[in-house]
Amino acid sequence: MIIKQLNLDHFGKFHGREIDLNPGVNIIYGANESGKSTVHAFIQSMLFGAERLRGRGAGRDAYSKYQPWEGGASYEGRMRLSYQDKNWRIVRNFYKDDSHFEVVDETSGRQEACASDDISSLIPGMQLSNYRNSISTGQLSVQPDGQFTTNMQSYMANMAMGATDSVDVGRALAYLKEAGLETKLIENVEPDPSVETVMSGAAVMREFEPDWIISMGGGSPIDAAKAMWAFYEYPDVTFESLCTPFNFPKLRTKAHFCAIPSTSGTATEVTAFSVITDYAKGIKYPLADFNITPDVAIVDPDLAETMPKKLTAHTGMDAMTHAIEAYVSTLHCDYTDPLALHAIKMISEDLVDSYNGDMAARDRMHNAQCLAGMAFSNALLGIVHSMAHKTGAAYSGGHIVHGCANAMYLPKVIAYNAKEPEAEKRYGQIAAFLGLEPTSKALIAHIKAMNEKLDIPTCIKDYEGGIIDEKEFLEKLPSVAELAVGDACTGSNPRAITPAEMEKLLHCCFYDEEVDF
Repeated sequence: MIIKQLNLDHFGKFHGREIDLNPGVNIIYGANESGKSTVHAFIQSMLFGAERLRGRGAGRDAYSKYQPWEGGASYEGRMRLSYQDKNWRIVRNFYKDDSHFEVVDETSGRQEACASDDISSLIPGMQLSNYRNSISTGQLSVQPDGQFTTNMQSYMANMAMGATDSVDVGRALAYLKEAGLETKLIENVEPDPSVETVMSGAAVMREFEPDWIISMGGGSPIDAAKAMWAFYEYPDVTFESLCTPFNFPKLRTKAHFCAIPSTSGTATEVTAFSVITDYAKGIKYPLADFNITPDVAIVDPDLAETMPKKLTAHTGMDAMTHAIEAYVSTLHCDYTDPLALHAIKMISEDLVDSYNGDMAARDRMHNAQCLAGMAFSNALLGIVHSMAHKTGAAYSGGHIVHGCANAMYLPKVIAYNAKEPEAEKRYGQIAAFLGLEPTSKALIAHIKAMNEKLDIPTCIKDYEGGIIDEKEFLEKLPSVAELAVGDACTGSNPRAITPAEMEKLLHCCFYDEEVDF
Protein backbone atom coordinates (compact mmCIF):
# COMPACT_ATOMS: atom_id res chain seq x y z
CA MET A 1 0.00 0.00 0.00
CA ILE A 2 1.29 3.46 -0.97
CA ILE A 3 -0.41 6.61 0.32
CA LYS A 4 -0.24 9.37 -2.31
CA GLN A 5 -2.24 12.29 -0.95
CA LEU A 6 -3.98 13.44 2.23
CA ASN A 7 -6.83 15.95 2.24
CA LEU A 8 -7.63 17.09 5.78
CA ASP A 9 -10.86 18.88 4.84
CA HIS A 10 -11.98 19.35 8.46
CA PHE A 11 -9.96 17.40 11.02
CA GLY A 12 -8.70 18.84 14.32
CA LYS A 13 -6.88 22.13 13.71
CA PHE A 14 -6.68 21.60 9.93
CA HIS A 15 -9.20 22.91 7.39
CA GLY A 16 -8.68 22.47 3.66
CA ARG A 17 -5.11 21.19 4.14
CA GLU A 18 -3.69 19.08 1.29
CA ILE A 19 -0.50 17.06 1.69
CA ASP A 20 1.13 15.33 -1.28
CA LEU A 21 3.38 12.38 -0.48
CA ASN A 22 6.28 11.24 -2.63
CA PRO A 23 7.36 7.65 -3.36
CA GLY A 24 9.64 6.26 -0.64
CA VAL A 25 10.04 7.60 2.89
CA ASN A 26 8.28 10.84 3.83
CA ILE A 27 9.16 12.63 7.07
CA ILE A 28 6.62 14.99 8.61
CA TYR A 29 8.34 17.33 11.03
CA GLY A 30 7.65 20.59 12.82
CA ALA A 31 7.59 22.40 16.14
CA ASN A 32 5.52 21.23 19.09
CA GLU A 33 1.76 21.63 18.51
CA SER A 34 2.27 22.17 14.77
CA GLY A 35 -0.02 19.24 13.92
CA LYS A 36 2.28 16.24 13.36
CA SER A 37 0.25 13.99 15.65
CA THR A 38 -2.94 15.20 14.00
CA VAL A 39 -1.69 14.08 10.58
CA HIS A 40 -0.63 10.75 12.08
CA ALA A 41 -4.09 10.28 13.63
CA PHE A 42 -5.79 11.34 10.38
CA ILE A 43 -4.15 8.55 8.38
CA GLN A 44 -5.27 5.88 10.85
CA SER A 45 -8.75 7.37 11.10
CA MET A 46 -9.17 7.46 7.32
CA LEU A 47 -8.18 3.81 7.01
CA PHE A 48 -10.05 2.41 10.03
CA GLY A 49 -12.37 5.11 11.35
CA ALA A 50 -11.86 7.51 14.27
CA GLU A 51 -11.36 5.48 17.43
CA ARG A 52 -14.21 5.76 19.91
CA LEU A 53 -13.86 4.51 23.49
CA ARG A 54 -16.43 3.64 26.11
CA GLY A 55 -16.44 4.18 29.84
CA ARG A 56 -13.52 6.03 31.36
CA GLY A 57 -11.84 6.41 27.98
CA ALA A 58 -14.74 8.37 26.49
CA GLY A 59 -13.78 11.94 25.69
CA ARG A 60 -10.09 11.05 25.36
CA ASP A 61 -10.43 9.03 22.17
CA ALA A 62 -9.49 10.07 18.63
CA TYR A 63 -13.11 10.76 17.71
CA SER A 64 -13.43 13.39 20.43
CA LYS A 65 -9.90 14.77 20.26
CA TYR A 66 -9.86 15.55 16.53
CA GLN A 67 -13.32 17.02 16.03
CA PRO A 68 -12.92 20.26 14.01
CA TRP A 69 -11.81 23.24 16.06
CA GLU A 70 -14.02 25.54 14.00
CA GLY A 71 -17.55 25.17 15.25
CA GLY A 72 -20.16 24.00 12.77
CA ALA A 73 -17.62 22.58 10.30
CA SER A 74 -18.06 19.16 8.80
CA TYR A 75 -15.83 16.39 10.16
CA GLU A 76 -14.35 14.74 7.09
CA GLY A 77 -11.37 13.98 4.91
CA ARG A 78 -10.10 12.29 1.76
CA MET A 79 -7.11 10.11 0.93
CA ARG A 80 -5.59 8.79 -2.29
CA LEU A 81 -3.66 5.53 -2.22
CA SER A 82 -2.57 2.65 -4.40
CA TYR A 83 -2.38 -1.08 -3.76
CA GLN A 84 -0.93 -3.47 -6.34
CA ASP A 85 -2.56 -2.32 -9.62
CA LYS A 86 -5.41 -0.38 -7.98
CA ASN A 87 -5.63 3.38 -7.41
CA TRP A 88 -8.25 4.33 -4.83
CA ARG A 89 -9.79 7.46 -3.35
CA ILE A 90 -11.13 7.16 0.19
CA VAL A 91 -13.81 9.58 1.36
CA ARG A 92 -14.95 9.60 4.99
CA ASN A 93 -17.26 11.68 7.19
CA PHE A 94 -16.61 10.93 10.85
CA TYR A 95 -19.63 12.40 12.63
CA LYS A 96 -21.57 9.51 14.17
CA ASP A 97 -24.95 10.92 13.10
CA ASP A 98 -23.82 11.43 9.52
CA SER A 99 -21.06 8.86 9.11
CA HIS A 100 -20.00 7.97 5.59
CA PHE A 101 -17.23 5.79 4.15
CA GLU A 102 -16.52 4.95 0.55
CA VAL A 103 -13.62 3.70 -1.54
CA VAL A 104 -13.67 4.68 -5.22
CA ASP A 105 -11.58 3.07 -7.97
CA GLU A 106 -10.00 6.12 -9.61
CA THR A 107 -9.55 4.31 -12.94
CA SER A 108 -13.13 3.11 -13.40
CA GLY A 109 -14.91 5.58 -11.14
CA ARG A 110 -16.79 2.72 -9.50
CA GLN A 111 -17.26 2.45 -5.76
CA GLU A 112 -15.66 -0.62 -4.19
CA ALA A 113 -17.82 -2.97 -2.15
CA CYS A 114 -16.27 -3.07 1.32
CA ALA A 115 -17.23 -5.78 3.79
CA SER A 116 -16.53 -3.44 6.70
CA ASP A 117 -16.24 0.26 7.45
CA ASP A 118 -12.51 0.20 6.85
CA ILE A 119 -9.85 -0.83 4.33
CA SER A 120 -9.22 -4.31 5.76
CA SER A 121 -11.54 -6.17 3.38
CA LEU A 122 -9.68 -4.77 0.34
CA ILE A 123 -6.09 -5.17 1.54
CA PRO A 124 -5.33 -8.62 3.07
CA GLY A 125 -3.80 -8.43 6.52
CA MET A 126 -4.46 -4.68 6.88
CA GLN A 127 -6.24 -4.91 10.24
CA LEU A 128 -6.02 -2.12 12.80
CA SER A 129 -3.94 -4.22 15.19
CA ASN A 130 -1.39 -5.03 12.47
CA TYR A 131 -1.28 -1.39 11.43
CA ARG A 132 -0.51 -0.29 14.99
CA ASN A 133 2.07 -2.97 15.62
CA SER A 134 4.03 -2.88 12.39
CA ILE A 135 3.22 0.12 10.19
CA SER A 136 2.19 3.11 12.29
CA THR A 137 4.92 4.60 14.47
CA GLY A 138 4.50 7.60 16.67
CA GLN A 139 6.61 10.72 16.90
CA LEU A 140 10.35 10.15 17.19
CA SER A 141 12.26 11.93 19.89
CA VAL A 142 14.64 14.17 17.96
CA GLN A 143 18.19 13.63 19.09
CA PRO A 144 21.36 15.12 17.72
CA ASP A 145 23.15 13.91 14.64
CA GLY A 146 23.93 10.24 14.47
CA GLN A 147 21.64 9.15 17.29
CA PHE A 148 18.61 10.45 15.44
CA THR A 149 19.68 8.49 12.37
CA THR A 150 20.15 5.35 14.47
CA ASN A 151 16.70 5.75 15.98
CA MET A 152 15.16 6.26 12.56
CA GLN A 153 16.82 3.10 11.28
CA SER A 154 15.58 1.13 14.27
CA TYR A 155 12.03 2.30 13.70
CA MET A 156 12.19 1.40 10.03
CA ALA A 157 13.58 -2.03 10.85
CA ASN A 158 10.84 -2.56 13.41
CA MET A 159 8.21 -1.70 10.83
CA ALA A 160 9.47 -4.55 8.67
CA MET A 161 10.10 -7.07 11.42
CA GLY A 162 7.44 -9.43 10.23
CA ALA A 163 8.19 -9.20 6.54
CA THR A 164 10.70 -10.75 4.22
CA ASP A 165 12.20 -7.38 3.37
CA SER A 166 13.56 -7.03 6.91
CA VAL A 167 16.47 -9.15 5.69
CA ASP A 168 18.62 -8.92 2.59
CA VAL A 169 16.28 -10.76 0.26
CA GLY A 170 18.01 -9.41 -2.82
CA ARG A 171 21.29 -11.04 -1.89
CA ALA A 172 19.57 -14.33 -1.12
CA LEU A 173 17.79 -14.30 -4.48
CA ALA A 174 21.10 -13.57 -6.21
CA TYR A 175 22.67 -16.62 -4.53
CA LEU A 176 19.77 -18.82 -5.64
CA LYS A 177 19.97 -17.50 -9.18
CA GLU A 178 23.71 -18.15 -9.23
CA ALA A 179 22.96 -21.73 -8.22
CA GLY A 180 20.62 -22.07 -11.18
CA LEU A 181 17.40 -22.14 -9.14
CA GLU A 182 14.15 -20.59 -10.32
CA THR A 183 12.41 -18.57 -7.60
CA LYS A 184 9.07 -16.96 -6.78
CA LEU A 185 8.96 -14.35 -4.00
CA ILE A 186 6.08 -14.11 -1.49
CA GLU A 187 6.39 -10.86 0.47
CA ASN A 188 4.62 -8.67 3.01
CA VAL A 189 3.74 -11.25 5.65
CA GLU A 190 2.32 -9.24 8.53
CA PRO A 191 3.35 -9.67 12.18
CA ASP A 192 1.01 -12.31 13.64
CA PRO A 193 0.22 -13.77 10.19
CA SER A 194 -3.43 -14.25 9.32
CA VAL A 195 -5.30 -17.23 7.91
CA GLU A 196 -5.93 -15.12 4.78
CA THR A 197 -2.20 -14.48 4.29
CA VAL A 198 -1.52 -18.20 4.61
CA MET A 199 -4.19 -19.10 2.05
CA SER A 200 -3.04 -16.51 -0.49
CA GLY A 201 0.58 -17.65 -0.14
CA ALA A 202 -0.41 -21.29 -0.57
CA ALA A 203 -2.25 -20.36 -3.79
CA VAL A 204 0.96 -18.78 -5.13
CA MET A 205 2.87 -21.95 -4.23
CA ARG A 206 0.36 -24.19 -5.97
CA GLU A 207 0.74 -22.13 -9.15
CA PHE A 208 4.55 -22.05 -8.99
CA GLU A 209 5.01 -25.65 -7.70
CA PRO A 210 8.31 -25.27 -5.79
CA ASP A 211 10.52 -28.18 -4.78
CA TRP A 212 11.93 -26.16 -1.83
CA ILE A 213 10.29 -23.50 0.34
CA ILE A 214 12.82 -21.06 1.83
CA SER A 215 11.54 -18.71 4.50
CA MET A 216 13.62 -15.76 5.71
CA GLY A 217 12.89 -13.22 8.44
CA GLY A 218 11.37 -13.20 11.89
CA GLY A 219 9.01 -15.73 13.40
CA SER A 220 5.98 -14.46 11.46
CA PRO A 221 7.13 -15.17 7.88
CA ILE A 222 8.57 -18.55 8.89
CA ASP A 223 5.39 -19.53 10.75
CA ALA A 224 3.28 -18.37 7.80
CA ALA A 225 5.41 -20.34 5.34
CA LYS A 226 5.02 -23.52 7.44
CA ALA A 227 1.24 -23.24 7.22
CA MET A 228 1.37 -22.34 3.50
CA TRP A 229 3.42 -25.50 3.00
CA ALA A 230 0.58 -27.66 4.34
CA PHE A 231 -2.06 -26.02 2.14
CA TYR A 232 0.28 -26.18 -0.87
CA GLU A 233 0.61 -29.93 -0.57
CA TYR A 234 -3.00 -30.53 0.57
CA PRO A 235 -5.32 -27.86 -0.92
CA ASP A 236 -8.44 -29.52 0.50
CA VAL A 237 -7.30 -29.66 4.11
CA THR A 238 -9.12 -27.25 6.45
CA PHE A 239 -7.52 -24.79 8.84
CA GLU A 240 -9.77 -26.13 11.61
CA SER A 241 -8.33 -29.63 11.20
CA LEU A 242 -4.77 -28.33 11.44
CA CYS A 243 -5.61 -26.62 14.74
CA THR A 244 -5.87 -30.08 16.34
CA PRO A 245 -2.37 -30.80 17.73
CA PHE A 246 -0.30 -33.31 15.76
CA ASN A 247 -2.97 -33.78 13.12
CA PHE A 248 -1.10 -32.63 10.00
CA PRO A 249 -1.02 -34.84 6.92
CA LYS A 250 2.37 -36.20 5.87
CA LEU A 251 4.35 -33.39 4.26
CA ARG A 252 7.27 -33.44 1.79
CA THR A 253 5.18 -34.97 -0.95
CA LYS A 254 5.97 -31.89 -3.07
CA ALA A 255 8.56 -29.75 -1.28
CA HIS A 256 11.14 -29.56 1.49
CA PHE A 257 11.55 -26.59 3.82
CA CYS A 258 14.46 -24.33 4.79
CA ALA A 259 14.20 -21.62 7.49
CA ILE A 260 16.59 -18.69 7.98
CA PRO A 261 15.74 -16.61 11.09
CA SER A 262 16.64 -12.92 11.40
CA THR A 263 15.36 -12.51 14.97
CA SER A 264 16.51 -14.17 18.18
CA GLY A 265 13.51 -15.57 20.00
CA THR A 266 10.91 -17.73 18.30
CA ALA A 267 13.27 -20.57 17.25
CA THR A 268 10.60 -21.55 14.74
CA GLU A 269 13.42 -22.62 12.44
CA VAL A 270 13.91 -25.77 14.59
CA THR A 271 10.46 -26.36 16.06
CA ALA A 272 7.28 -28.24 15.27
CA PHE A 273 5.11 -25.16 15.84
CA SER A 274 3.52 -22.34 13.88
CA VAL A 275 1.25 -19.61 15.27
CA ILE A 276 -1.47 -18.29 12.94
CA THR A 277 -4.14 -15.70 13.82
CA ASP A 278 -7.82 -15.88 12.92
CA TYR A 279 -8.67 -12.17 13.02
CA ALA A 280 -12.38 -12.77 12.57
CA LYS A 281 -12.39 -14.62 15.89
CA GLY A 282 -9.55 -12.64 17.49
CA ILE A 283 -7.70 -15.86 18.37
CA LYS A 284 -4.13 -17.01 17.80
CA TYR A 285 -3.88 -20.72 17.05
CA PRO A 286 -0.64 -22.64 17.75
CA LEU A 287 -0.32 -25.28 15.05
CA ALA A 288 1.72 -28.21 16.32
CA ASP A 289 3.06 -31.16 14.35
CA PHE A 290 6.53 -32.61 13.83
CA ASN A 291 5.80 -32.59 10.09
CA ILE A 292 6.37 -28.82 10.00
CA THR A 293 9.83 -28.95 11.58
CA PRO A 294 12.09 -27.49 8.85
CA ASP A 295 14.45 -29.81 7.01
CA VAL A 296 17.24 -27.23 7.10
CA ALA A 297 17.80 -24.31 9.49
CA ILE A 298 20.48 -21.69 8.78
CA VAL A 299 21.18 -19.90 12.07
CA ASP A 300 23.43 -16.98 11.13
CA PRO A 301 24.02 -14.51 14.01
CA ASP A 302 24.90 -11.72 11.56
CA LEU A 303 21.25 -11.54 10.50
CA ALA A 304 20.15 -10.58 14.01
CA GLU A 305 22.44 -7.59 14.37
CA THR A 306 19.96 -5.17 12.77
CA MET A 307 17.18 -5.85 15.28
CA PRO A 308 15.84 -2.72 17.04
CA LYS A 309 16.01 -2.59 20.86
CA LYS A 310 12.37 -3.35 21.58
CA LEU A 311 12.36 -6.35 19.25
CA THR A 312 15.59 -7.58 20.87
CA ALA A 313 13.95 -7.42 24.30
CA HIS A 314 10.70 -9.10 23.32
CA THR A 315 12.21 -11.93 21.28
CA GLY A 316 14.84 -12.52 23.96
CA MET A 317 12.23 -12.97 26.70
CA ASP A 318 10.25 -15.20 24.36
CA ALA A 319 13.34 -17.43 24.19
CA MET A 320 13.73 -17.31 27.99
CA THR A 321 10.12 -18.41 28.39
CA HIS A 322 10.65 -21.26 25.91
CA ALA A 323 13.58 -22.58 27.90
CA ILE A 324 12.00 -22.25 31.36
CA GLU A 325 8.70 -23.80 30.29
CA ALA A 326 10.55 -26.67 28.57
CA TYR A 327 12.57 -27.38 31.74
CA VAL A 328 9.50 -27.65 33.99
CA SER A 329 7.23 -29.27 31.38
CA THR A 330 5.71 -32.63 32.21
CA LEU A 331 7.38 -33.92 29.03
CA HIS A 332 10.95 -32.83 29.84
CA CYS A 333 13.66 -35.47 29.61
CA ASP A 334 17.42 -35.97 29.90
CA TYR A 335 17.87 -34.76 26.33
CA THR A 336 15.88 -31.53 26.70
CA ASP A 337 17.07 -30.51 30.18
CA PRO A 338 20.67 -29.61 29.21
CA LEU A 339 19.50 -27.58 26.22
CA ALA A 340 16.99 -25.68 28.35
CA LEU A 341 19.39 -24.96 31.24
CA HIS A 342 22.22 -23.79 29.02
CA ALA A 343 19.87 -21.56 27.04
CA ILE A 344 18.54 -20.01 30.26
CA LYS A 345 22.06 -19.27 31.46
CA MET A 346 23.13 -17.78 28.12
CA ILE A 347 20.02 -15.58 27.94
CA SER A 348 20.47 -14.44 31.54
CA GLU A 349 24.05 -13.42 30.80
CA ASP A 350 23.62 -11.93 27.33
CA LEU A 351 20.12 -10.54 26.74
CA VAL A 352 20.48 -7.23 28.58
CA ASP A 353 23.86 -6.59 26.95
CA SER A 354 22.37 -7.49 23.56
CA TYR A 355 19.53 -5.04 24.22
CA ASN A 356 22.10 -2.33 24.96
CA GLY A 357 23.89 -2.85 21.66
CA ASP A 358 26.63 -5.40 22.43
CA MET A 359 26.89 -7.26 19.11
CA ALA A 360 28.93 -10.13 20.55
CA ALA A 361 26.16 -10.72 23.08
CA ARG A 362 23.57 -10.48 20.31
CA ASP A 363 25.41 -13.17 18.36
CA ARG A 364 25.33 -15.45 21.42
CA MET A 365 21.62 -14.73 21.90
CA HIS A 366 20.94 -16.00 18.38
CA ASN A 367 22.46 -19.34 19.36
CA ALA A 368 20.75 -19.36 22.76
CA GLN A 369 17.28 -18.95 21.30
CA CYS A 370 17.92 -21.87 18.96
CA LEU A 371 18.95 -24.09 21.88
CA ALA A 372 15.75 -23.07 23.67
CA GLY A 373 13.80 -23.98 20.54
CA MET A 374 15.31 -27.45 20.37
CA ALA A 375 14.36 -27.92 24.03
CA PHE A 376 10.72 -26.90 23.78
CA SER A 377 10.10 -28.51 20.40
CA ASN A 378 10.61 -31.82 22.19
CA ALA A 379 9.47 -31.04 25.75
CA LEU A 380 6.66 -28.67 24.72
CA LEU A 381 5.56 -25.61 26.69
CA GLY A 382 3.10 -24.44 29.36
CA ILE A 383 0.42 -21.91 30.22
CA VAL A 384 2.56 -18.80 29.74
CA HIS A 385 2.24 -19.50 26.05
CA SER A 386 -1.42 -20.55 26.37
CA MET A 387 -2.19 -17.14 27.87
CA ALA A 388 -0.04 -15.23 25.36
CA HIS A 389 -1.72 -17.00 22.43
CA LYS A 390 -5.25 -16.24 23.59
CA THR A 391 -4.73 -12.67 24.80
CA GLY A 392 -2.52 -11.55 21.90
CA ALA A 393 -5.27 -10.71 19.40
CA ALA A 394 -8.31 -10.60 21.69
CA TYR A 395 -8.71 -6.86 22.27
CA SER A 396 -9.73 -3.98 20.03
CA GLY A 397 -7.05 -1.61 21.40
CA GLY A 398 -4.28 -3.53 19.65
CA HIS A 399 -2.21 -6.69 19.80
CA ILE A 400 -0.14 -7.65 22.80
CA VAL A 401 3.20 -8.55 21.20
CA HIS A 402 3.87 -12.22 21.89
CA GLY A 403 7.33 -11.92 23.46
CA CYS A 404 6.25 -9.04 25.68
CA ALA A 405 3.19 -11.01 26.80
CA ASN A 406 5.42 -13.94 27.75
CA ALA A 407 7.72 -11.66 29.73
CA MET A 408 4.81 -10.10 31.67
CA TYR A 409 3.08 -13.41 32.40
CA LEU A 410 6.13 -15.56 33.24
CA PRO A 411 6.65 -14.40 36.87
CA LYS A 412 2.93 -14.89 37.62
CA VAL A 413 2.87 -18.38 36.10
CA ILE A 414 5.99 -19.43 38.00
CA ALA A 415 4.27 -18.34 41.23
CA TYR A 416 1.17 -20.36 40.27
CA ASN A 417 3.06 -23.48 39.19
CA ALA A 418 5.39 -23.40 42.21
CA LYS A 419 2.48 -24.56 44.41
CA GLU A 420 3.17 -27.94 42.78
CA PRO A 421 6.18 -29.43 44.69
CA GLU A 422 7.91 -30.91 41.63
CA ALA A 423 7.63 -27.62 39.76
CA GLU A 424 9.04 -25.71 42.76
CA LYS A 425 11.95 -28.16 42.83
CA ARG A 426 12.74 -27.62 39.16
CA TYR A 427 12.41 -23.82 39.36
CA GLY A 428 14.87 -24.03 42.26
CA GLN A 429 17.28 -26.02 40.07
CA ILE A 430 17.14 -23.27 37.44
CA ALA A 431 17.80 -20.62 40.08
CA ALA A 432 20.75 -22.58 41.47
CA PHE A 433 22.20 -23.00 37.98
CA LEU A 434 22.14 -19.20 37.69
CA GLY A 435 23.93 -18.82 41.01
CA LEU A 436 20.80 -17.71 42.88
CA GLU A 437 19.07 -19.02 45.98
CA PRO A 438 17.47 -22.33 44.87
CA THR A 439 13.84 -21.18 45.07
CA SER A 440 11.10 -20.11 42.69
CA LYS A 441 10.94 -16.74 44.48
CA ALA A 442 14.59 -16.05 43.61
CA LEU A 443 13.94 -16.97 39.97
CA ILE A 444 10.88 -14.68 39.86
CA ALA A 445 12.92 -11.79 41.27
CA HIS A 446 15.61 -12.42 38.64
CA ILE A 447 13.10 -12.36 35.77
CA LYS A 448 11.43 -9.20 37.09
CA ALA A 449 14.84 -7.50 37.29
CA MET A 450 15.58 -8.48 33.68
CA ASN A 451 12.18 -7.16 32.54
CA GLU A 452 12.87 -3.84 34.24
CA LYS A 453 16.26 -3.50 32.51
CA LEU A 454 14.56 -4.32 29.19
CA ASP A 455 11.83 -1.70 29.71
CA ILE A 456 9.09 -4.35 29.72
CA PRO A 457 5.93 -3.43 31.67
CA THR A 458 4.87 -5.44 34.70
CA CYS A 459 1.26 -5.97 33.66
CA ILE A 460 -1.27 -5.79 30.82
CA LYS A 461 -2.83 -2.61 32.23
CA ASP A 462 0.43 -0.72 31.62
CA TYR A 463 1.17 -2.27 28.22
CA GLU A 464 1.93 0.42 25.61
CA GLY A 465 0.57 3.14 27.83
CA GLY A 466 -2.72 1.35 28.51
CA ILE A 467 -4.05 0.43 25.05
CA ILE A 468 -5.96 -2.59 26.43
CA ASP A 469 -9.27 -1.24 27.73
CA GLU A 470 -9.99 -2.41 31.28
CA LYS A 471 -13.73 -2.84 30.71
CA GLU A 472 -13.17 -4.86 27.54
CA PHE A 473 -10.59 -7.04 29.29
CA LEU A 474 -12.98 -7.85 32.13
CA GLU A 475 -15.89 -8.50 29.77
CA LYS A 476 -13.85 -10.96 27.73
CA LEU A 477 -12.04 -12.53 30.70
CA PRO A 478 -14.21 -15.67 31.06
CA SER A 479 -14.07 -16.54 27.34
CA VAL A 480 -10.34 -15.77 27.01
CA ALA A 481 -9.64 -17.89 30.10
CA GLU A 482 -11.59 -20.82 28.69
CA LEU A 483 -9.75 -20.57 25.38
CA ALA A 484 -6.38 -20.42 27.17
CA VAL A 485 -7.15 -23.58 29.14
CA GLY A 486 -7.98 -25.30 25.85
CA ASP A 487 -4.76 -24.14 24.16
CA ALA A 488 -2.38 -26.80 22.87
CA CYS A 489 0.35 -25.70 25.32
CA THR A 490 -1.72 -26.24 28.47
CA GLY A 491 -1.45 -30.03 28.56
CA SER A 492 2.29 -30.07 29.38
CA ASN A 493 2.12 -27.40 32.11
CA PRO A 494 3.44 -28.79 35.43
CA ARG A 495 0.30 -27.78 37.38
CA ALA A 496 -3.25 -28.37 36.16
CA ILE A 497 -5.50 -25.34 35.80
CA THR A 498 -9.26 -24.80 35.56
CA PRO A 499 -11.02 -22.00 33.68
CA ALA A 500 -11.83 -20.33 37.03
CA GLU A 501 -8.18 -20.45 38.09
CA MET A 502 -7.10 -19.15 34.68
CA GLU A 503 -9.48 -16.19 35.13
CA LYS A 504 -7.81 -15.38 38.46
CA LEU A 505 -4.35 -15.74 36.95
CA LEU A 506 -5.14 -13.46 34.01
CA HIS A 507 -6.67 -10.97 36.46
CA CYS A 508 -3.34 -10.94 38.31
CA CYS A 509 -1.51 -10.38 35.02
CA PHE A 510 -3.71 -7.41 34.17
CA TYR A 511 -3.38 -5.62 37.52
CA ASP A 512 0.05 -6.94 38.64
CA GLU A 513 -1.43 -8.70 41.64
CA GLU A 514 0.26 -11.37 43.72
CA VAL A 515 -0.59 -14.99 42.87
CA ASP A 516 -1.62 -16.67 46.13
CA PHE A 517 -3.75 -19.58 44.93
